[in-house]
Amino acid sequence: MSQTLIVRLLPWLALLTLWGCTDSPQTKPPASAPEKQTLPPPPSRENPPALTKQPQPAPASPQKPSPKPIDPWLSPNEKALAERGIRRYASDRITIYSDLPQDDVAPLPPLVDQFVRIVDEFLGSPPATLVNDSRPIVGYLMEDQQKFEALKLLPNRIPPHHTGWHLDRTVWMQAQQQPYYQRHLLFHEVVHASLNSRIPRGLPPWLEEGLAELLATHRLIGNSLEWAAIPNSKDELDGWKRIDDIRNHLKQSPAYSLEEFGAWTGEKYITAEAYAWSWGLCFYLVKHPQHAAPFRKWLQKRLSQRDPLPPPWSNWSPE
Repeated sequence: MSQTLIVRLLPWLALLTLWGCTDSPQTKPPASAPEKQTLPPPPSRENPPALTKQPQPAPASPQKPSPKPIDPWLSPNEKALAERGIRRYASDRITIYSDLPQDDVAPLPPLVDQFVRIVDEFLGSPPATLVNDSRPIVGYLMEDQQKFEALKLLPNRIPPHHTGWHLDRTVWMQAQQQPYYQRHLLFHEVVHASLNSRIPRGLPPWLEEGLAELLATHRLIGNSLEWAAIPNSKDELDGWKRIDDIRNHLKQSPAYSLEEFGAWTGEKYITAEAYAWSWGLCFYLVKHPQHAAPFRKWLQKRLSQRDPLPPPWSNWSPE
């Protein structure tokens, strides 16, 4: 990928704007005549004495390793959840636990089923060896996070300054005021869960976060999802402000280079700007007629082989 890519990218973005002896002598008594002793007859060869076989101790069975304890968020106590007003909502591809009103959460699992099909089509079918990918995703959508913490349903270490996070195929989201952005955040974390199954060691941050943003940016038409959507107006995708973030950056600074994208680490993603630029680059690669087909071919090949992307991250090639 040449540096001219960022030059081509700018017009597009403008348009769009995890080790005893004794001391005394003894007197010898007189010897007595030896007594005749009668020896017992030798045992008959025909009937030798029976030998008693001593039992041998049984060999010690190998000690089985103790099973790894199951993380409590993978198998929560639903009675304890219900006592705290946390309900369960399930579909084929996800189980969501939430303390939000039922009307806010009940429509989400069927949409996730539809969204996972979109993700699988885009990323390519997961390898047959990925048995874990068939497990439903577990999600926690939290209005009062302390309820879930009291039941030990969150990891010990939570990334700061984040409204959503993921671990393997479990995702956590803080409740959002805007219905659109609530779905967007859920879809974003679902992409991470799907990528975790395909390539456990992960993709470079700009690519993983960019893909999650790209696929999660959606338009809901009836009960159908349109992915990689671009808002028709400033307020259509309520709460999603990636274009504004890029515009605000360009008012003060030049566009980031591909080398700068490649150097970004996870710590960079505490700012909305990092998500915005990662989304913009992935949008460009997926939508540009010159790059779309080779980029998706390259990405699907990497994921199907569970092949980590070697540095430099900016130097990708479909071959």
